[in-house]
Amino acid sequence: MITLSRNIVPRLKVGLFVLLLVFSNESALAKVTISYLSIGDSIMAGFGNPAGTNPVAYSAVDLTASGYTAVFGNAAVGGSKASDWQPGMTNFTNAMALAASMTTHPSIAVHHAGVNDAKPFNYNDVGKYIGNMKNIVNQLVKNGYKVILTDCMYIANGDHMGLLSWDDGAGKLIVEYNTALAGLDNGDTVRYFGGLYAWARNNQSTTTFPDGVHPNAAGDSVIGKFMAKAISAVIDGAPGGKPNTGLDKDGR
Repeated sequence: MITLSRNIVPRLKVGLFVLLLVFSNESALAKVTISYLSIGDSIMAGFGNPAGTNPVAYSAVDLTASGYTAVFGNAAVGGSKASDWQPGMTNFTNAMALAASMTTHPSIAVHHAGVNDAKPFNYNDVGKYIGNMKNIVNQLVKNGYKVILTDCMYIANGDHMGLLSWDDGAGKLIVEYNTALAGLDNGDTVRYFGGLYAWARNNQSTTTFPDGVHPNAAGDSVIGKFMAKAISAVIDGAPGGKPNTGLDKDGR
């Protein structure tokens, strides 16, 4: 069963997403219920695709196919940066309110962030970026959530994003962001999963990324699969470190 709490799909840029989930097993025979909230950007909102077509919805389809009961909400906000999701700010407060309104309250967070922070007109160096990320993660943990961090996706069309080109300083900064995010993994309340960057870099074509930035429905389904695998790994108690989700360049 998939229950959509709410899906906010603004026209937005690339930057940040947080996913909150909870699981429970009411009896030995009951399905595990996973409830999660996506806090993200145009990637998580499914920019350019029909309403309801986004990675979060696809992740629920994959989890359901695996035997879970999935309940989700989507609180993506356009052009969001890590600095836009600080505790006490509108984005964070609205996301927590959406979580509170869901039929099963979420209790784990998955976070994807970075590109908007790296834009020349925003430019947040690694220290500032990771400091903002720590604030978000620490507050979520304090609120009782577990946090899953994922790597920031590769962006081919730098001109579209105002990055000038992938090989300029902004593009390199995104790679540094990913390294810093991986360092936040403590094997328990904060987990890091890599795979999206490599997949996006190996699949830059108009059949997957029409504008060189935002994936189409086929691309969204791959990201959804990635999310589902990361969530399953946490539920199954995978060891700490940087576990591979098994996502190859073709999204399998």
